[in-house]
Amino acid sequence: MKYKAIIFDLFGTLVDVFSRQEYERVLAEMVSILRAPYDEFYKIWMQTASQRVIGIFSNIEENIEYICRELRISITDNQLKQARQVRLNFVARSLTPKKDAIEVLSFLKSKGCHTALISNCSTEPPVLWPNTLFAPLIDVAIFSSTA
Repeated sequence: MKYKAIIFDLFGTLVDVFSRQEYERVLAEMVSILRAPYDEFYKIWMQTASQRVIGIFSNIEENIEYICRELRISITDNQLKQARQVRLNFVARSLTPKKDAIEVLSFLKSKGCHTALISNCSTEPPVLWPNTLFAPLIDVAIFSSTA
């Protein structure tokens, strides 16, 4: 094999980019759990996107708590846990391999090729990564939110 290693991106390469409609549905579900005003929550959520990707928030709970503080909304631990789980479930569904992705990675590994992943993403993919089908097939995974 000509190459000794190949580096992959995650979203758009190994998995599909999530649909905007599902993304907004998940935010609406989180907002409902938190009893927050959708438009205001959505605005701050979008404003904090880069902070999620570079690891300013060490986990999704910190981001949710920050937004609720900004909106002066008190939330319970249970609401926080429920909103977190909605977001984690969404991200887990988003980590479904694209057609042939696992087959290609398996082939590369069988040929002795090293594989790596570099992804700009929020804190959820690194948390979920060990339980994906990709984990045993990628030698090194680097996520912007934890780098």
